[in-house]
Amino acid sequence: MVLGRDAARKCKKNLAPPPAKSLRAVNWCNRDYLGKQISLRGGRGELHEYAELGAPHDTHLSSLQSVAYLDVDGDGTVEALVALARDDWFVGEDGESRNQSHSQLYVYAWKDGGPALIGTVDVATPIVAVAAWRGNLAVRSGKTPRADQALSRYRLTPDGFEPR
Repeated sequence: MVLGRDAARKCKKNLAPPPAKSLRAVNWCNRDYLGKQISLRGGRGELHEYAELGAPHDTHLSSLQSVAYLDVDGDGTVEALVALARDDWFVGEDGESRNQSHSQLYVYAWKDGGPALIGTVDVATPIVAVAAWRGNLAVRSGKTPRADQALSRYRLTPDGFEPR
């Protein structure tokens, strides 16, 4: 499945989305990921971590890239694949800022009346395409997505995804 690149531009801020009754009804634009480490509102999120107020600090920017629905685990029901683009700025011990851009793919199943995270993968930005079959996940990503190194493969385990 080919993924879009900027789903965040279609998002609207909704601080109190109604409860979802299925994966397709979840408001992925206005949601917390990994606890509250990533809080998207209107498809975008920003977190500043200060060691000392007013001093240089780490900044984490996130945006919703795309949402796709595929049967990842092979059980006959679809899971939600939520792609986030991340841009992280870190202050080194020398006081200089360093940047890391990457994407994260969150995979959710519908369990006990709500979305349940079954695994995440970190890949290059942007995520271009995803394929899934019987617990296997292939992600094509990066600035040169046709290059051999642009294809990452993972296997779903009880603890999440492991590289293959």
